[in-house]
Amino acid sequence: MRLMKRLSSGLRRQQRILTKEQWNASYSTGYWDYLHRIDERAHYNMILTYCFEFGGGRQGNLSVLDACCGEGVFLDLLPPSSYQRYVGVDVSEVAIQRAERKQNQKVSFYSEEIESFTPSEKFSSIVFNECLYYLRDPMNVLRRYEQFLKPDGVLIVSMYQKKGKAIWKMIENEYSVEDEARVENKNRLAWVVKTIRPVSTKS
Repeated sequence: MRLMKRLSSGLRRQQRILTKEQWNASYSTGYWDYLHRIDERAHYNMILTYCFEFGGGRQGNLSVLDACCGEGVFLDLLPPSSYQRYVGVDVSEVAIQRAERKQNQKVSFYSEEIESFTPSEKFSSIVFNECLYYLRDPMNVLRRYEQFLKPDGVLIVSMYQKKGKAIWKMIENEYSVEDEARVENKNRLAWVVKTIRPVSTKS
């Protein structure tokens, strides 16, 4: 209980760094269950749209790395015919244990820190959904994952509007923004979602 109080307080104050223990505790106690609700779908659906438009989802050629995937909520929204490969990675062992129930020949999950995870393949879309502000060096992480993009691949970043302003400024100074959208739910909670590419690979 004390751990969850510290976690909730830290998230409300936009604390950036959480320990693996805190992440596991938050999933064990259901803190993130709200991510499955309909009022969270706006930004997930925007990510899905960008995967279709920029990642090959319309042609059924999508391959996606879902960084900080949690319990695999985004995978639940992906039509099976739209993707050839999905890989989810998250530091929380509790979250990954739940997500692993969804594994099949096209789907894999890994419990590892996103800062050091090294995939054995490349992807048409790499998704960072509401996670960059929990990383010690978000820009270094983005740069690191550029090497795991397929030719003409994209990074898709989604952040809660109130938390992401400083990071967006750094991203816009370094990346080409292919498209962006602001989405809002009925509770007036808003997210900004952008599709970005390293400047050197701009189409």
